[in-house]
Amino acid sequence: MDVKIKKARDVLILSTADWDNPSWTNKQHMAVQFAQHGWRVLYVDSLGLRRPVLKKKDFLRIGKRLINGLKEAHEVRSSIWRISPLVLPFQKHAQPLDSEMDIALAYDEIKYKNASDMDI
Repeated sequence: MDVKIKKARDVLILSTADWDNPSWTNKQHMAVQFAQHGWRVLYVDSLGLRRPVLKKKDFLRIGKRLINGLKEAHEVRSSIWRISPLVLPFQKHAQPLDSEMDIALAYDEIKYKNASDMDI
C-alpha cells in the first residue's frame, strides 16, 4: 500500500506594505503565488515605522492601523491570513519590538489571535 503523507507548508511574510494597499508590492504577489501552489500564508502587514506628523493624513492612517490592529487574524483570500501588529508610533526612534509592551503585542498578535485556523 502506497501512502503519501502531505505535510502542511506554511510561509510567513513580513511585509513593508499593508495587504489592502492599492499599490501592491512583490510581497502581496508572492503571497498569492504561494497560496495558489498549496501553501498557507500568514501575511503580516507593515509595522508602519515612519514617525507620524501632526497632519490629517497621518491621523487617518493611525486610526486605520488601530482598527486593523484590533482585528483578529483573518483570511483575506483562500489560504492567505492577514494580521496587522500594533506598535507604538511615538517612540523616540520608532523601532519595533524595543519595549516590553511591543514584544507582548507582537507575541499576542502572532500566537493567539485566531491562530487556531492555521494551527500555529
